[in-house]
Amino acid sequence: MKTRRRARNSLIEPRLQLALPALLVVVTAVFGAGQLYQSYLAFGRFYAAIEGTLASDAHHRLLLAQMNDYLTTSAVIAIFYVLVVTAIGIAYTHKMVGPMVAFRRQVQALIGGDFTARVNLRKRDAFLGLADDLNELAETLGHPEKPPAD
Repeated sequence: MKTRRRARNSLIEPRLQLALPALLVVVTAVFGAGQLYQSYLAFGRFYAAIEGTLASDAHHRLLLAQMNDYLTTSAVIAIFYVLVVTAIGIAYTHKMVGPMVAFRRQVQALIGGDFTARVNLRKRDAFLGLADDLNELAETLGHPEKPPAD
């Protein structure tokens, strides 16, 4: 049941679950592009400054290969970073959106007069305290003769 619920929750409100990771990816991409552009300019100026001092084409090719390796490695690291940020963002927003779906079901059940419905969250979901309070409210509404606990 947990796997089914987890898969179902990932399909509910997908835009909300992707909003934070998308924002993080955009911010990261802007800063990463700026860093890569700065590196490109720095290496270009460096190459232009030493171009006349190198004696052979082999040195030119070696220098260009090293600059190319640096830029390629930087791009791969940036892509990997974007993927990791996206995965972490989706995981954490899933922990925020999943409980909201359960809360919405609970409130709809209470509106419909079903006071036996309960919110059951996973141990590491956000809002566990709120789920307990909502379950206590349902219990109180289901037994109006009991005075509320202080």
